[in-house]
Amino acid sequence: MPSTVELIQALIETHEQLSLDDCPDDFKNVLIEQEKLITNEIMKKSDSIHWFLTQIDIEESKLNSTIEVHQRELEKLKKKRLSVDKSKDKMKELIMTAVNKIGVNEDNGNKVLKTDSNKYTIYETDGPLEILDENKIPDHYFKIEKKLNKSLLRNDIKKSINKEETYAKVSKIKRLKIS
Repeated sequence: MPSTVELIQALIETHEQLSLDDCPDDFKNVLIEQEKLITNEIMKKSDSIHWFLTQIDIEESKLNSTIEVHQRELEKLKKKRLSVDKSKDKMKELIMTAVNKIGVNEDNGNKVLKTDSNKYTIYETDGPLEILDENKIPDHYFKIEKKLNKSLLRNDIKKSINKEETYAKVSKIKRLKIS
């Protein structure tokens, strides 16, 4: 049994031969019969093709469901990590409290607590930036992001009278609709 591609190629060749002006009538009749046979074979195969496409849709749905399950699991793991980070921060706060209470002051202003295994030091450093009034901040501290609006550009190119734009184009493509 020929493949779908081979059948379509044969159908195209048959159509090309039928379109020739110098094709005798008796040969045209043979070609018309051949075209009917090829078309019937393609129609038989279309059921198999449709089944195959349905199986692909099923597989795609399974994959999407698996992705959703993994995304939910990822969210759970992120929440768990956040909880671990909070616990770690709380432990650091407790250690800082202990160092503040029983640590020794050094000449540089740091407080130190030495144990048999570790040395804990509390020191001062610059903290995070706090914005008090964003409206008063000079413009040179702001980033200006340039982003291409592709949908607007596509629509304008499609409407353009001059279809020979050098910076973008919208080409015609063929799509398959199965109904």
